[in-house]
Amino acid sequence: MKSKVKNYVNIKNKKTAWDLLKEIPDTPDQRKIDREIAAIERKYQDKIEKKSKGFKQKRYCSSKKENITNFYNMEDFGLFASKIWNALNIYGPLNKDSLIDNTKLKNDDFFIGIGWLARENKISKEMNCYKLGNTNLTYEIGENAGKLWKFLNLKGQSDFSTLIKSVELKNEEMFSAIGWLSRENKIKLSYKDKQLLFSLI
Repeated sequence: MKSKVKNYVNIKNKKTAWDLLKEIPDTPDQRKIDREIAAIERKYQDKIEKKSKGFKQKRYCSSKKENITNFYNMEDFGLFASKIWNALNIYGPLNKDSLIDNTKLKNDDFFIGIGWLARENKISKEMNCYKLGNTNLTYEIGENAGKLWKFLNLKGQSDFSTLIKSVELKNEEMFSAIGWLSRENKIKLSYKDKQLLFSLI
């Protein structure tokens, strides 16, 4: 690896070694994060398969085009957060697209992880980039989580489409709020007729 960087420096000495290092594919850091993510995925996949008895992490699309729901297990939420934390710990501040590319998370899963980390006071956002550190997302995500909690406390168990219409949050705001409440252990999931339902613990 060092020899590659050295050769690049000899040829293109106007660039820094760090700039050149980023141009070289398949770095040890990338392999490291891939191994860590794979190990975590195997660990949680084993748990999910044992608990769900065939009710595995699949993607389910209902007959209604606007209602696309993931088959979640609560352990998934912590996994989403750990993938984001690992990527930021290795690469430093990243924007949403870069984080999703590095973690291979779906858009909804990404925002669940962001909400989880915000509640742990481990992630902040400046401009369009996320970074590790004391959170500045309490007002944004915490307030939405409060709205979600109040609705579920008043109305009880609800599906995702009902929550979106009633609480009046965007999809990404709702998933971040779900991540926040999940970290507080205040929300639980259940399924009925292949439909994901949310309720308070």
